[in-house]
Amino acid sequence: MSLLLIDSHVHIHKMYNINTFFDSVYNNFSFYSKSIDNEKKWNGVLLLTEMKNVNQFGKLSNLNSVGENNKYKIEKTSENISLKITSPEGNTIYVIAGKQIIAEEKIEVLALCTNKDFEEHQSLSSTINRINEVGGIAVLPWGVGKWSGKRKEILEKFIEEYKDEKFWLGDNSGRPYFWPEPSLFKIGNQSGHFVLPGTDALAIPNQIKKTGTYGFYLYNEIDDNFPAKTLKKIITELKAPPKYFGSLEKVIPFFKNQITMQLNKRK
Repeated sequence: MSLLLIDSHVHIHKMYNINTFFDSVYNNFSFYSKSIDNEKKWNGVLLLTEMKNVNQFGKLSNLNSVGENNKYKIEKTSENISLKITSPEGNTIYVIAGKQIIAEEKIEVLALCTNKDFEEHQSLSSTINRINEVGGIAVLPWGVGKWSGKRKEILEKFIEEYKDEKFWLGDNSGRPYFWPEPSLFKIGNQSGHFVLPGTDALAIPNQIKKTGTYGFYLYNEIDDNFPAKTLKKIITELKAPPKYFGSLEKVIPFFKNQITMQLNKRK
């Protein structure tokens, strides 16, 4: 079994230089593979969570290579929702399509491993049911200010009432390390709705090197022809919460990023 590093919440924002982005992803996965057990051979997975009217996956599908000096080769797979990117050293990064949706309750939902379009502002239960119907992986991701007050109550009730539904919770690297872990993580892990971590890089220039610095890892094999199908099977068959790699946000960067995001919203 080879080491598999997975970033489950990936944005490729339009301001990012695509070559710098993938150079950073490769370097980040290489670094954490060594920190886990000094693996020289590893595979990585980027699970895209694209917002409405964003299609970076489509743009990547039209490229043959990426990275400095075009050193990473891009190949299509037997699926229309996945790409295989190979390094000169033989390591592979699989890029898998996915969506980010806003439900009626103003709760964010991720639809991993699918390129289907979803109608927004539908009820949380309808949104998750639709994701499952099309064969995706539904994730309710943590976000700054998004799991508090009324929305937290809605999520607690939803996890309890829909405990037999297929969905997962999500963590991201923007969560400051000095905050206590959300209580919903414990509830989710105890009820089988395990937490899948990812980076959720922000749409600001200094986040371009963030992707691949936070996620989870497993020892498993990916089918080169059907990476999305393989990964979905791996995730749905998890018997325990996966192990994390990476670290949460430090104090000063956290506040700087939040201020920058608020200023950008006013422009």
